Formats: sequence, structure tokens, C-alpha cells
Amino acid sequence: MSTQNKSPNKKKTSKPSKTTHPLETQLKLTFKNHELLELAFTHSSFAKQHRGNHGKDNERLEFFGDAILKFVVSQYLYDNFKEKNEGELTKVRSQIISDATLYSVAIELNFNDYIHLSYSESKTKGELKPSILSDAVEAFIGALYIDKGLITVTKFIIQHIIEPKLKDLEKNPITDYKSIVQEYLQKTVKQLPSYTIIKETGPEHAKVFTVRITFQFQNETVSCLGTGTNKKKAEQSASKSAYIDYIQSSITAS
Repeated sequence: MSTQNKSPNKKKTSKPSKTTHPLETQLKLTFKNHELLELAFTHSSFAKQHRGNHGKDNERLEFFGDAILKFVVSQYLYDNFKEKNEGELTKVRSQIISDATLYSVAIELNFNDYIHLSYSESKTKGELKPSILSDAVEAFIGALYIDKGLITVTKFIIQHIIEPKLKDLEKNPITDYKSIVQEYLQKTVKQLPSYTIIKETGPEHAKVFTVRITFQFQNETVSCLGTGTNKKKAEQSASKSAYIDYIQSSITAS
């Protein structure tokens, strides 16, 4: 009767499993560099609280992602809207890349669940602040480009930003010049415009309001007038004048 020598039991070794980020599952993609993905969701408040003044945050990725987003949207509009002139293309682009659009994308993709904030920022519900979430979308775009390249990031931007927004614009054509002007000024000079009713004419049942919008533009205080059958319409009219006379050219130049 032969006996079989048994080798001593060896511990099975396996490579540590790489944790999949929920966003990777949702978007059906895999990051090679997970630290880069996490960095895209690291707000400056978290970096300062946990890593000191030299801690890394997502602001550089946000800067880069903003440029990538503008490029991809510009190319898409140029290729697909050949009948539109420069001013029309610029107006559509400004709506697609607006903070309001990026905020809605962030909410749709649950970015608020992934953002890293300081304790104090979390207490004030920073994960739901439009500015923080829209910045996170741009940072994610920057990270996605670095990790996966232009084809993947273009697909993401078209699928989750451009096409949904264009469908929305088809259903609801943009007439809200007031929001466009306010968003631009908030982003550039950190100050909202003021609206003043300077005149009311006509009988009570058919009044016409004249409104003046005043705002800071290129280190100067400027104003425009608008009229309407109620205060809201007059403010929209004044905002449209401000957009055409001042804001549009600056957006185009940028």
C-alpha cells in the first residue's frame, strides 16, 4: 500500500480586489487611476481640513475640465448646427455649459453622494450647493479625459450633457435672459445686477413698465433699459438688452 506525500498546506494568496466606485458602475466604465477619480470629488475645504494648506483638491481638474467641456460642446455645435451663426452658437453653448445645466447633471448622477467636504461645509449642506456640484462635474470631466482619453470624455459629455440639454431647449426655447445675465455676472464679478422701475405708463388695466438694469462690467457701472406689460417682462427686456449690448460679446470672446 503506497502512501502519498502530502505537501504542507499553503495559504492561498490573491491580489487585493480593487474597489469599484459607484459612479464607474453607473457609467459602465473603469478608471485606471482611482486616486484621480477621488481627487475630482475632493473639495478645497476637505483638502485643507485633512491635509493642510498644501493638500490636493479638485480645482486644477476643474480648470482643465472646463476647457475640455467647452471644446467638446463647441465642436459638436459646429458640426451639427451648420445653419447657425457665431452669435447663435455662442448662446446655445452658454446654456449647455451653464452652472445650472451642470448642477442638474450632478444631481442626476448622484455626485452629491461622492463629494468630499470639510465638517463645517457638510453641516451647511455643501454637497447640494450648485457651485460645488457644477465645479465637481467639470473636475470629473478633467479626470475622465486624463484617465480615459478624448473619445470617452466626448461620449460622456454628449450623452449626459449636450443631448439632454438640447432636447430640453427644443421643448423650452430659451427666453430667460435674466438668468443668463445673472449667472454670467455671478461667475465673473461675483455680484448680481440690480433692477429698478423708473417709469409706469398707461391705464391700470394696460400698464407699461420701464426697468433699468445696472451692473458691473469690465470695471465700469453700466445700465440698460427694458419695457414690458408687467415687472417681470420689463426685467427680461432689460436683461435681453444687457445680454446683447455687453454679455454676448464677452462670452463669444471667451
